Amino acid sequence: MGKYLILTISILFVLSCQNKKQWTYNDFFEQAFSLIEERSIKKNEIDWEVLKRTVTDSINHFQNNEDVYRAIGYTVSLINDGHSIFLSPQTPNVFTADTLPIPDIVTEIIDDDIGYIKLTGFIANVDNSRIYSRRIRESLYELDRSSIITGWIIDVRENNGGMASMMPLGLAPMFRDSLIGYHVNNKGEYFSEYCTNEYYRIEDMMVEKNSALNFNLLNKDKPIAVLISDRTASAGEMLASSFKFQKNTMTFSTPTKGLTSSLELMEFNSNAKLFLATMYLCNRDKEIINSGLNPDVECSSEKAYELAIKWLKTPYDSAYLQKESDRLWD
Repeated sequence: MGKYLILTISILFVLSCQNKKQWTYNDFFEQAFSLIEERSIKKNEIDWEVLKRTVTDSINHFQNNEDVYRAIGYTVSLINDGHSIFLSPQTPNVFTADTLPIPDIVTEIIDDDIGYIKLTGFIANVDNSRIYSRRIRESLYELDRSSIITGWIIDVRENNGGMASMMPLGLAPMFRDSLIGYHVNNKGEYFSEYCTNEYYRIEDMMVEKNSALNFNLLNKDKPIAVLISDRTASAGEMLASSFKFQKNTMTFSTPTKGLTSSLELMEFNSNAKLFLATMYLCNRDKEIINSGLNPDVECSSEKAYELAIKWLKTPYDSAYLQKESDRLWD
């Protein structure tokens, strides 16, 4: 599941065993396990005593950091939330790499008046993610200035995610409402997600500021069609969901992957990293989305493009488009 990871809102530092007189390897595991139990989205679904016993029975004694890492990885696998992942210091970590190629951002004007932008997502470190976000903003600017646009298509059918703030900040000039999402933790506490041209934040906590190209969209307040698929995952799903918080939008194609939890980064001194699912994405009614986003109009991925253009050209309601979709499927 590693390729669908997103970075989220907070970083915890967990100390690895440095001095046996002050800190044992068993203490190290106990602290890590307690943090996982406290924050996991599955906290209320798991018998943690049984899970812990299963893990500790597999390792007779914690004699070094590697024993603890195996135990943490095993714990994550038993939780089985479908999204969390533990990376030992030896595991290649894309989040610290600075050599990943930044994907192309495909844009075009369809039929002289529909702006199309395709985002495949980008799982990378903070610096490269900021570059990608800035390039999205630049591409949007060029597209917006190139024509009188009557509608937009945002294509995230092949979007596998990335940093939570990366793509919303890139497309921020499109948002009419700065509220773009809700998230809920295992205590039932809700957190509002906001994005403007200048920043991305969760509640009052500033996650990322944007000093890149800041502009007002000339073709704002136009209908927006969002193309999704079962390959739309993690932050790609959250981006698609953010448009459901905007007026006059419609999603097309098939349900998304279902990796709709937020991952919290826990870093160890040894460079081991735990990305733990700690919150679920919610819809506008604050209902949990834990099995993917359902499209407003369900159709094949290939027909989504055609139906999106039909809706943008003549704003049909979703019921009509669903009937049209069913006809196209036959």
